[in-house]
Amino acid sequence: MSLLRILLILAAAYIAWRLLQRLFPGLQPPPGRPPREFETMARCTKCGTYVPQGTLNSRGLCGRCAE
Repeated sequence: MSLLRILLILAAAYIAWRLLQRLFPGLQPPPGRPPREFETMARCTKCGTYVPQGTLNSRGLCGRCAE
């Protein structure tokens, strides 16, 4: 009998949750994270490896080639 009671409580809670979602759509969390912004890739002038443009030095070299 206790198993039946638990199942009925769970079913009632699920139905109440679904009804609340329909009545108040603003309660739902926003869908996912905002899209990430990607940095433009650029090619190292010495080795040809593509790296984020902000990591190249003024001569267009990656950190490894600039050493």
